[in-house]
Amino acid sequence: MPFTKIVQAGAGGNIGRPIFEALNSSGKFELTVLCRPGSSFTPPENVIRKDVDFTNVQSLSDAMKGGEALVITVGRTAGDVFTVQKTLIDAAIEAGIKRVIPSHYGTDTERAPGKDQKISQAVINVMNYVKEKANEGKITWTSVMPGTWLDFGMKAGYAGFSIPNRSAILFDGGNSRYNYTLCSTIADSIVFILSVDSADERFGQLENKALRIHDWFVSQNELLDIMDEELAKREESDPTATNTEGEVAAAAKFNRQVVSVAELAEQKNHLAMLYEALFGMDNSCSWGTDDESDLAGVRPKTNEDMREALRGVLFG
Repeated sequence: MPFTKIVQAGAGGNIGRPIFEALNSSGKFELTVLCRPGSSFTPPENVIRKDVDFTNVQSLSDAMKGGEALVITVGRTAGDVFTVQKTLIDAAIEAGIKRVIPSHYGTDTERAPGKDQKISQAVINVMNYVKEKANEGKITWTSVMPGTWLDFGMKAGYAGFSIPNRSAILFDGGNSRYNYTLCSTIADSIVFILSVDSADERFGQLENKALRIHDWFVSQNELLDIMDEELAKREESDPTATNTEGEVAAAAKFNRQVVSVAELAEQKNHLAMLYEALFGMDNSCSWGTDDESDLAGVRPKTNEDMREALRGVLFG
């Protein structure tokens, strides 16, 4: 049997919301969502909401009882990343949860250099803890590592792109390729992982496994070339359509600025550390096309799929 009774810890945020929507819309699961008291999350009628104290194992364990798998998508606002996830894992064990998907959803922390990067230390500590509990036979786990989030990363600006201003920071020239994944792909992979039947050989292959997934292995310049083409097409068909909410008249081409990641890293702030982890010479987001995408149910994406996704980023 596949997992059918799913508990999700936190259903808001940039990745929690799409994962919740994918789990719920699949129609495959009985879904319970754990929330902080006062959270604005309002579940549909078929989803159970339970208010919990994320610092209290007993509160969490009581709310999880009857569940089979726990999907953690709590953000930094819930508190210290390691402490919150450790508490959730302890509660899951007490409640008899069989599988946990930790809140990872980032760089490859299983291999060098990612396993040694300071910015990922909290997540690394979480993974070390859940592996320890799995080795003790108390729980199983699966983690998903998608590299850089293409759509959210671009819209939020941390991937070096400023969509409203039509500008981009090209890290060390912008020709190096990195692994990018859509938030919807991450969400769909969670649905797939939890849907695999225990009689299927992939069930065992997914158990206690860190999965690198991706939609595209592509450079910043390749992404920008496509976006410049789409901007030009849109401007030709409707010159007013490239304006962004009336704030900035968008140019029909991105302004590209080359920067050195090594020089940025010398600033020693959080953003500089993030850029170094994602795009530096020793980054943890450029493993190529040979990964676990197929095992995680991620279908191969085409260049036209990428173009469509980028149109969504530009005009959606």
